[in-house]
Amino acid sequence: MTQVVVGIPAHDEADLIGPCLEAVLAAAGRAVASPGPVGRVHLVVAAHRCRDATAERARELLQRAQGDERVTGEVLVDLTSTTVGQVRDRALRRGVAHLVPGNGEDGVAAEEGETPPWLFSTD
Repeated sequence: MTQVVVGIPAHDEADLIGPCLEAVLAAAGRAVASPGPVGRVHLVVAAHRCRDATAERARELLQRAQGDERVTGEVLVDLTSTTVGQVRDRALRRGVAHLVPGNGEDGVAAEEGETPPWLFSTD
C-alpha cells in the first residue's frame, strides 16, 4: 500500500484555503477509491504566521471532510519558520510522522516490504 503526504503551506489564506482543500480532498478521495496503489493520504496545512482565520478555516474544512479513514488531515500552526522551504519541510515531516510513527526526525523509515510515503507540496 502506498501512503501519500500532501503539505499545504498557507500564509493569510483564509479566503482561499477552502477551494484549495476541497480540490485536494476530492483528489485524495479519488486516489484511495481507485484500484491503484494509493491506500492512504494525509494532508497537513501549515498555517505560517497567519494573522487571519486560515488555521481555523482549514481545521473546520478538514473536520467536515472526515468520513473516510483513508484520507486524514491536520493543521500545523507554524510561528517559527522563516522561509517557505522550512514551512514545507515541517508540514511534510509532520505528515510522515503521522503515517509512519516512530520514523524519527532524520528520515522516512517504512516497515519491511512497505513503500515509504510519497511526499507532495502545494504552493
